[in-house]
Amino acid sequence: MSAIFSFKKLILNNLNYYRKSNVFLILSIAVTVCIITGSFIIGDSIKYSLVDLSLKRIGKIEWSLHNSEKYFTREVSDKLSAMLNVNAASLLILKGTLSNPADERFGKVQVNAIDENFRKLSLSEINIKINDNFALINEKVAGTFNLKKDDEFVLRLNKINFMPYDSPFSKRNETIAFRLKVLDIVKSENFGNFTLKRNHVEPLGIFVSLDFISNKLGVNNKANTLLTKSCNLDSEDLQIALNNAWGLEDSSLFIVEDSESGKFELRSQDVFISDKIAENVLKIFPDSEKIFSYFVNEIRKDNNSVPYSFVTSKTQGEFGNISDNEIIINSWLAEDIQVKENDNVEIEYYVIDDKRKLIAKKENLKVKKIISVEESCVYKTLVPDFPGLDENGGCKDWKSAIPIDLNKIREKDEQYWNDYKKTPKAFISFNKAQLIWGNQFGKLTGIRFPIANKTEIIKKIKECISPNDSGFYFQNERVLQKKSLNQTADFSKIFIGLSFFITGSSLLLTFLLFNRYIESRISEIGTLQALGFNFNKIKLIFLTEGAVITVVSGIIGIVIGIIYDMILIYALKNIWNSAIRTENIHLYLNIFTIFKGFIFGFIASIISIYLSLRNIFKNEIAHTQSNLNQGWSKTRFKNYVYAASVMGLMLTTLIVFSLFYRSNYTPVMFYVLSVFFLIEGLLITSIFFHKTDYLKNNQKRKIMEKLSVRKLGIKNIEMNALNSLLVVMILSIGIYIVISITLNRHGVVKDLNERNSGTGGFNLFLETTYPIKEDLNSLETLNNLGFNKNLFKNTKFVQMRAKEGDDASCLNLNRAVEPQILGINLMDFSQRKPFGFAKKLKEFDNEDIWSSLDKKTLDGCIPAIADQTVIQWGLGKKVGDVISVSTDSGKKINLKLVAGLNNSILQGYIIISEKYFLEHFSGFSGFRIFLADNCKGLEQELSKELARGLFDYGVEISNTKDRLNEFNSVENTYLSIFSILGGLGVLLGTLGFGVVLSGNMHSRFGELALLRAIGYSEKDIKKMIVSEYMVLLMLGVLIGTLAGFLSVSPVILASKESPYVFVISILGALITTGIVSIKLSANYFAGNDIIQFLREE
Repeated sequence: MSAIFSFKKLILNNLNYYRKSNVFLILSIAVTVCIITGSFIIGDSIKYSLVDLSLKRIGKIEWSLHNSEKYFTREVSDKLSAMLNVNAASLLILKGTLSNPADERFGKVQVNAIDENFRKLSLSEINIKINDNFALINEKVAGTFNLKKDDEFVLRLNKINFMPYDSPFSKRNETIAFRLKVLDIVKSENFGNFTLKRNHVEPLGIFVSLDFISNKLGVNNKANTLLTKSCNLDSEDLQIALNNAWGLEDSSLFIVEDSESGKFELRSQDVFISDKIAENVLKIFPDSEKIFSYFVNEIRKDNNSVPYSFVTSKTQGEFGNISDNEIIINSWLAEDIQVKENDNVEIEYYVIDDKRKLIAKKENLKVKKIISVEESCVYKTLVPDFPGLDENGGCKDWKSAIPIDLNKIREKDEQYWNDYKKTPKAFISFNKAQLIWGNQFGKLTGIRFPIANKTEIIKKIKECISPNDSGFYFQNERVLQKKSLNQTADFSKIFIGLSFFITGSSLLLTFLLFNRYIESRISEIGTLQALGFNFNKIKLIFLTEGAVITVVSGIIGIVIGIIYDMILIYALKNIWNSAIRTENIHLYLNIFTIFKGFIFGFIASIISIYLSLRNIFKNEIAHTQSNLNQGWSKTRFKNYVYAASVMGLMLTTLIVFSLFYRSNYTPVMFYVLSVFFLIEGLLITSIFFHKTDYLKNNQKRKIMEKLSVRKLGIKNIEMNALNSLLVVMILSIGIYIVISITLNRHGVVKDLNERNSGTGGFNLFLETTYPIKEDLNSLETLNNLGFNKNLFKNTKFVQMRAKEGDDASCLNLNRAVEPQILGINLMDFSQRKPFGFAKKLKEFDNEDIWSSLDKKTLDGCIPAIADQTVIQWGLGKKVGDVISVSTDSGKKINLKLVAGLNNSILQGYIIISEKYFLEHFSGFSGFRIFLADNCKGLEQELSKELARGLFDYGVEISNTKDRLNEFNSVENTYLSIFSILGGLGVLLGTLGFGVVLSGNMHSRFGELALLRAIGYSEKDIKKMIVSEYMVLLMLGVLIGTLAGFLSVSPVILASKESPYVFVISILGALITTGIVSIKLSANYFAGNDIIQFLREE
């Protein structure tokens, strides 16, 4: 017991006695613990903040049913609530554009049309009734548009079109605008940031009355979203209940009765009945009659023609036996175009081609029979209501989506419409109709049933149709949010990585300071040995002292770490906001995280202390006792010389290669070159520093050699080779890392028109809130939109389809669960070959990879391309991996990532062929993303013209350079953080340089006194000290700077600007700090009364 007490007392007494000497050691270890603990805390804080944002965003919602292109009746939620005894709400989630009193406009505003059921899903269940002409806005809208309570703004919404936008008869985009007053500003905790998107950035959210918006849009009793409160139900129970609550109208279907025959017919608000629904219904009613009616532009015989007519086909009766090359016409048409049986007539009609453009086609058919107009009138009920062809008006009142030349309509055509309305003028075979008019939306316009019991028909149809057929399926929002958050990048690891050099520097400083601590107690070690302590016991004493110091330092480090995190969070919210793009990040302290940081910091510091202790006992103690210097052996010296020679040869070969093959310059080659240069520099420095060891152990040297003061300084470096090499190493590596990282920021590419650049050679990037159906490259579209055609003379547009989803770009901290998908026209990309590739799969490694996206991979997956950044960080995948995404109906399909793009303006999207997009995501109709080409120098003028002409589409236009810079700013921000922390690490390394200098001077005090005694002046000694340590400083700076600039040579050559000021500042601070340390130390040690020290010795 007394022995233990004596050991403890010895430790405590030692710590107390050397407490002043340990101040810098404590601070060094505290920095290590501070950085490690701080990194863990900042990771927790960001993750907790994202979880908090997610919970506030979805409130009490668990299950969601949403389709931005389809609508169901609001009664579905009421039925579901009654069946399952769960809170459910129907709402309309729409996209809108907002204009404030200052006439500032912004698209992609999320407009939530809600009722009183929605507030029950909020965490706070806020009870604010929204009156007509009023709106609640969230804080993001208020801040962005400078709006406050009682302010007014203009909201524009797209009129709801129940027909698919890509359909031939779909109406053009129509918007309505109305003025609203701000009722209140809703905070995030009150559901202000509600959205079903898994993006951490707050949405631009507006809340309005569901009844009010429904009346404005003319879609009473409709919704496109259903939300349910948290419950104990699984998806199967919900799906069964939904199927029971789902009616025909929810699938845009309805039943009409033929007044003539008394039969009932199934029709769709979309005009065309989808293939899936038609297949299911015909299985239940196999004897039903299939009908396909169409609107044609013209029916012609030689020079005689009739404009705009309905043509019908059916599978039963007389018209079911028409051959594919035949047509039956009514007497009115036969008389008008002067045709008789067996004559040929030509019909012209519009269809959508492979490029989704409206084109006119023609068919020549033989007249099989002519029937009376009265007989054809019986079949007018076979023709559905086509949008814009209103029976209540005349032909001149038609407002169809297809081009109609009203000047072609004659008085007799008007009279036919007034007398017979939709009565078809001609009939063709059903097979022929499907062949020429069938499209992706369906190959039927009606199904006429063989039974006359409407109730039974509806019951059976309800049993065979599913909400999935219309693109509605339940998703568990909580599970998806959790999945997105769980796979978010670990910011603890990111900040440990960003701080690794400052951590390494603090550990090296700990090593050197503990070295100095033990060296100052060498005589004490000898005394302990004389008292009977063996080396292991002495080591244990010092290690225990180090452990106690580390514990104290760790507690201090935790406190500093919390302050460090507070500063980091402030910087992330304000200075470095580009990295996280939200201000809703808060400090979160977890005792387990703090303890984990302390333990990691403690272990790292103890290892550093142990290595220092082992180094001292291996070398210094042995030298003290036996007066032997364990220098380098002949073999070891030669091995280093051989290594330096080989590295030098490789370096020379790379330099020669780069001179002769300049076209093959790559950043990787320069990086390898710089690493070789750094290693070569350190190898030569190591050989130079250990030259004295080698000569002393392997050669007979002269007893006396006349040395100059500067040579004497060099010889002193060689005598303290290890410490000197460590200083040069930390300075050179630190400077190399800071320069290579800082100057490797993404700058502005000199030539934005280069196809392999991040812009792809495109000049403008356009994104619309509402889809555009037309081809912006056609003169007709330019005229219709009122554009100045002269501005667009050389400009070409690449139009892309887009599926909504999670943003997979670096602008979103959450992992993308259902990423955004782009459908591209392969010809547009194949001809231009835009963007550079970071990686390709072997089977797709060809010159024209874009055209290869039209064929499935060997394992049957759809090939896809994305930014390498998106693949690695946004999706957590690699090239060659398969990702599963949901189609319109909720089914999963596999996309294989066959290539990764270099940083590009399409970051955030998964890119597939338009063919596969239309096959699986046809619900997302029209074009929403556009790239403008060949308009260099006209960007500003074109942007103004496009903003004016596409105003109703809610267009947002950005210069591709600015868009690329926005993505680059995220990585550049992380590089800035690393540069600053790395710079601090280099300054810590410089402090280590000062520690080595001070320690060496203390240990050589007797040597300096001896020099004075044999005739060296104080000035000579100062010169010796300065020359000795200036060599170390300049070697470290020179090797690190040259290697650093060599590594980023391609970036410097390719960029207009680089952060040279920051690099020069770091180098300046480092050199200044080093020179001042050297000068002060030289003045201090050379100026002391060292002669008196010699007398005492």
